Amino acid sequence: MYLDLLDKHSTISSSIESQIRTDITPSHIDLMNRVAATIPTKWRNLGIQLGLPPNDLDVFEARHGGDYLRIYSCIFMAWEKQVTKPFTWEVLISSLKTPLLAEYKLAEDIQIVLYPFARLD
Repeated sequence: MYLDLLDKHSTISSSIESQIRTDITPSHIDLMNRVAATIPTKWRNLGIQLGLPPNDLDVFEARHGGDYLRIYSCIFMAWEKQVTKPFTWEVLISSLKTPLLAEYKLAEDIQIVLYPFARLD
């Protein structure tokens, strides 16, 4: 009986994992709440990892001074419009895991929320 339940759970988990999409588009509110609020001082490094030109980041900083929330908002809007790196959670998670940012815990927390049944690498 227990083994039958375990097999059913494995089948359900495998089915759910196979349906996970890696191209899920983030909302700006989620990005602000999960990323900007968690790593307020790393906006420049994240912008670089998301493929934004350093000159654009300089403009955002000049316009908004030390208001990291407005800078992050500009970064996320620019990332969504540019074509270098897709505007997906998967790209964000990969960016957070780079040595430049080293935000492994934040990346893992986002993965857990997005993919609760998936195995983490």
